[in-house]
Amino acid sequence: MLNSLPEDCISRILSLTTPQDTCIFATLSSFFRSVAESDQVWQQFLPSNYEDVLSRAEAPIPMHISSKKDLFFYLCDPILINDGKNSIALDKTTGKICYMISAKELINDQNMEYLAIPESR
Repeated sequence: MLNSLPEDCISRILSLTTPQDTCIFATLSSFFRSVAESDQVWQQFLPSNYEDVLSRAEAPIPMHISSKKDLFFYLCDPILINDGKNSIALDKTTGKICYMISAKELINDQNMEYLAIPESR
């Protein structure tokens, strides 16, 4: 019955689910795989400010990233941003943003001194 729906309709339905559900849906058939791997679906799982995040990344985007799905999974691994003071990653199953703030960012009182302990990294 789903095969009778237009691709745009299936894409819209998938974009309202989670990345995990979309990957499971892609295993149903080659038709569903092509729909589930479309940029239209994976664009919805990327944060709205992903271009800004990538512009603040310490390392350049690898050349092998050619689709929004590839970009999503690239962003699932922590990326250092803001001169290495913070990192950001996406949760693979939900697409939620995980943002880590360094201790140096939290301590902004000029009377306090931050002492880094090498073994804590």
